[in-house]
Amino acid sequence: MSEDAEYRVVVHSREERLISLQIDNSRLSFTVTLRGDKWLIHGPGGQIELIELPRFPERDPGGVSGGLTAPMPGKVIATCVSVGDQIEAGKLLLILEAMKMEHRITAPADGVVSELRVQEGDQVANGELLIVLSETEES
Repeated sequence: MSEDAEYRVVVHSREERLISLQIDNSRLSFTVTLRGDKWLIHGPGGQIELIELPRFPERDPGGVSGGLTAPMPGKVIATCVSVGDQIEAGKLLLILEAMKMEHRITAPADGVVSELRVQEGDQVANGELLIVLSETEES
């Protein structure tokens, strides 16, 4: 195996320090030492290090800096602010309909609406920028 190559690895079984892996199309047995998210694998062909990725990566709750993004694909059914409006944290900004449910998008902090990128009736994609907020001078 090449040192810089990437492989698809499936864990078939693991007992204490022994592990059976399928690496690409080959099934092999190794001894393993687990340290945090790193698996140190020792076998007849040498040693490799695997890094375990989270099953569900964490989302950045803030989205785009200074803006709010759509948490899922949907339809904008109401906008409750206009460009130039001063808003307080928690104020309802818009309502998004997704999966037959209404999702309220609220302000995470005090600020001023500097851009409203959507209007009622717009279809939006997951992660699409909806509103850009600017900080007020007091904050």
